[in-house]
Amino acid sequence: MRCATNISSNKMTKVCLLCLIFSLTNIAGCTTAEKKAGVMLDQKGTKDLRGGLTEKEFIKVIHENLHDIRACYETEFKKSKTLRGEIVTKIKVTQVGVVSTKTEKNTTKSKTLSLCVNDAIESWKFPTSMDGKPTEISYPFIFEPF
Repeated sequence: MRCATNISSNKMTKVCLLCLIFSLTNIAGCTTAEKKAGVMLDQKGTKDLRGGLTEKEFIKVIHENLHDIRACYETEFKKSKTLRGEIVTKIKVTQVGVVSTKTEKNTTKSKTLSLCVNDAIESWKFPTSMDGKPTEISYPFIFEPF
């Protein structure tokens, strides 16, 4: 890629930086016209957390493993570029950290995405609850291309 040389030094620097940024984003596989699959977390998602794990412990596990949920969405997004919506998953964690899930709401209409999300969550490792009680929550994942 070549930058223009017949402009002032200050403008040339700006143009070259833009050329560099554009070049790097293309190398990474991103273009302004291409949509990427994104997963957002509802900040109020832990309002109905019940049981032994604290909100901080629960959110930490979600953040550490969000790449699993994103991978589910990216796989299905490649098949359908209009795929978007929300999946609310009831997550139950026993006092020793064993996880089970059930989809409560799925506005994406993708059963495959829902199953993948549940399988991913069930593979996560949650800490043992300090008070010996199981934890239960209905947690929303919002899927939106960006």
